[in-house]
Amino acid sequence: MAASSMQDIELNLGGVRKSNANETTNNTTTENINTNTNTNYSSIYALALLVFSTVFGMCTWFSAGAVLPQLKLLWGIDEATGSLLTMGVNFGFLLGALASIFLKLADRYSPSTLMSIGSMGAAVLNIGMLIPGCGFGVALVLRTLTGTFMALVYPMACKCAASHFVENRGVAIGAVVGSVGLGSASPHLVQVLAGGTIPWQILLVTCSCLSACASIVSFFLLTEGPHVKNTNTADKDKDKDTDKDKDKDTDTTRENSSSNQTQTPFQMIVGNSAFWWSTLGYCGHNWELYALWLWFKKFAIDAGIGTLLWESEPTRGASLATFFVVGSAVAGSVGAGLVGDKFGRTTVCMLALSVSIVGSLVLGWCVNYSVLSFVVALLWGIFAVSESAQYSAMTTELVDPSVVGNAVTMQFGIGFLFTMPGMFIVPSVVENGGGWGWAWSTLTPGTVMAFVAMVMLRRNTTAIRVANERGRPVM
Repeated sequence: MAASSMQDIELNLGGVRKSNANETTNNTTTENINTNTNTNYSSIYALALLVFSTVFGMCTWFSAGAVLPQLKLLWGIDEATGSLLTMGVNFGFLLGALASIFLKLADRYSPSTLMSIGSMGAAVLNIGMLIPGCGFGVALVLRTLTGTFMALVYPMACKCAASHFVENRGVAIGAVVGSVGLGSASPHLVQVLAGGTIPWQILLVTCSCLSACASIVSFFLLTEGPHVKNTNTADKDKDKDTDKDKDKDTDTTRENSSSNQTQTPFQMIVGNSAFWWSTLGYCGHNWELYALWLWFKKFAIDAGIGTLLWESEPTRGASLATFFVVGSAVAGSVGAGLVGDKFGRTTVCMLALSVSIVGSLVLGWCVNYSVLSFVVALLWGIFAVSESAQYSAMTTELVDPSVVGNAVTMQFGIGFLFTMPGMFIVPSVVENGGGWGWAWSTLTPGTVMAFVAMVMLRRNTTAIRVANERGRPVM
């Protein structure tokens, strides 16, 4: 009996050690233990590692945007053209997501391995902008390639979180998405700590070093949990499908369980109508969020928020304000996860989207009132990102467990295509005399589209069934 107890303890803590992902997934005893104790020590430990790896693994995302004023002077470009440096990352993310889906990377290999490769690749390419003679064209190519590697980080972090949690999945993925916001805000914090205007070369090197550290942690310490299967594992376990269907985690989230056994992973995803409603909501959400994150610093300077927070150094104050607004993703995402896990993910999304609609319509017209602008911006910042994780959490519940990685990657890839219009339109409206009131208002159609998608998802038969199985009133 003592030997058996020791074995159970070893199995239960197996997620702490770096081990073979397939061996962990195939171990029935470990699955049973973790299904009943979703928030055990190994899961919390893994989530802490995930947050660390995501915060620093994603800090290269907005590194160029944080020093855009310096790059504008260096290359003689305007605001709209400069936005291409961040849009290039998002476009590269789309390309990386498509490549991952085509090569079936997301559900074939360990998430921690892919995150490690993605973080290190992004670090190297980001620092490549320091090459002597690097012009805007070369920088744009490097930023696009950076985005392709980051497509291995964000979706895989969400998959890894889903693999460790079932009942508290919304909170876990919310922590990951919040860490993405914190990572995106970190270049602005570096500027504040460095005295306001840090040379762009130093900022890029700092962000690349942090991303490399995340890569090392992901490779040597992070493991996936038992609640999401890789496709190669699923193929080996077909004879166990009947028993596994009874487990809450292997989910009854498939639209047609019997037909899924004969479908390709791609068919299982695109044939799922609930997946498309969830993805459409994510697309509308992204139309708004990344434009807000990219251009808030410029708004903070124009609205006097920078002076409000740091009178002697307005640029430093604007960086601090941007860190608060973007970094508020942590509070918003985790809070939304807590509510979504209990009352329904579409409920959280619709509430957050309602606040975001008001924020996008109001903030720009407060430009002459610095205190009011900052308060509205903080509220919008919290709610603009709060539902982001819920779209990913929905997808992990609505699709077959064996295609979770590809489904989340596909959702992210399509969603990031929708980030680019808003990021380009906002500065164009401002520079052409439209002002911030009309500029921020151009983001409203995206949130309205996402709201309608959530209304439709609540009526979807698959979503209704999943919500009932999870013990929630609505999806």
